[in-house]
Amino acid sequence: MPAATSEEAIDRHLAEWGGSPGRLFAFNGSTGIHRTLDDDVEVPGGTEFVMFLHETQKGFIKFNGPGEPPTVCMVRIDQDVDAPTRDSLGDNDETKWPIVDGKPKDPWIEQYAIRSMRNDPGGELFVYVARGIVAMLSVESLLGRWRHNPRRREGLVPVVKVDNGTYWSKRFNADRPKPILTIVRWVTKTGAPPPGPTSAALQAIEKPPFNDSVGF
Repeated sequence: MPAATSEEAIDRHLAEWGGSPGRLFAFNGSTGIHRTLDDDVEVPGGTEFVMFLHETQKGFIKFNGPGEPPTVCMVRIDQDVDAPTRDSLGDNDETKWPIVDGKPKDPWIEQYAIRSMRNDPGGELFVYVARGIVAMLSVESLLGRWRHNPRRREGLVPVVKVDNGTYWSKRFNADRPKPILTIVRWVTKTGAPPPGPTSAALQAIEKPPFNDSVGF
């Protein structure tokens, strides 16, 4: 008899065989641009992505030696468990941390990761990674706007325009780079337009987030 088949089996085998869900891209706080992490190619400002915020992950990553995969400890937003805390990961003895620029550097880096799809006919898959306080605050602002928008309750996900911006830093007394993530429309979880009429207010393009002044 042939073996039984099921969607659960497909999901299980894809998890084992499917590899990465997409190319990684992130905001570079030094250059002030978004770029892919595998080949360091710039992602132009204004590029739109369908961001599957209902799959957002939060946690930590630790980069190991050359040729070794990183150690990742992440929790998905839909999992009924708390995100890991730094103290729970070990490596708490600062005297054993690697020295970078003359100072001990924590081997664990906090991050968000959001599965995304470029909003064009190609529909290439990516994972948006946010590390560092400025990039993580931008993601948290995006999650807050998603949380309070009634379209989320309808099962829709946002199309997000990814831009390069600045904020005023009290620490540096100057403008510093920051990512700008603006919701421009809503689509279904397959990327298709939502069915049926919607109000003008819900169809309106969302205003860009306020320019947070983060003092550091």
